Amino acid sequence: MNDFFIASNRVLKVDGFKVRQVLVKELDLFSEHASQVKSALKTENYSDEVLIKLFDSHAVAVLKSLSIVCCSTPENLLELKNEQIFMLVKAMLVVNHAYFKVDKRHRREEASNVDAESKWFDTFQTLISAGHSHESIMNMTYGAFTAYLKAAQKQYNMKLRAISNIIRCAQHADSKGFERFIDQLKI
Repeated sequence: MNDFFIASNRVLKVDGFKVRQVLVKELDLFSEHASQVKSALKTENYSDEVLIKLFDSHAVAVLKSLSIVCCSTPENLLELKNEQIFMLVKAMLVVNHAYFKVDKRHRREEASNVDAESKWFDTFQTLISAGHSHESIMNMTYGAFTAYLKAAQKQYNMKLRAISNIIRCAQHADSKGFERFIDQLKI
């Protein structure tokens, strides 16, 4: 899915079902079951064989995850044909790629002893500092959330780089040279 699909919170239609992106405010409910699906996949190859093994070993987790993003009940999903379920699962994995992608850096962070709750509040604070409100963050899709977080972190790093350059200029310039540099920064 492209950035505009993620940012505009679009859905993918499959056999009369709308497969949507999971919202940040639903992550606790979604990850309860989807984390089992994610750990069972270990690859971004969603072939039929992989999905059959996934469904055989984690059918309840797959159906509960699907029920959240399809706004349906697991019982209604069980009434579908296997091909339809596999098409919905593929759509769920593609639409929610930001959640299901295999991220090696993320695994290392999980292995550290950092409190998970404080990491969430830190990431929320990063987005709030970038101008987002708490309500808008909670209503973002997880894909949009991660994209905005990366952008805010990139912007913060660019500001640090600029400040570092100014400090270096101030340290090595004479007073007139630094005054000229500051004058150039004025709009």
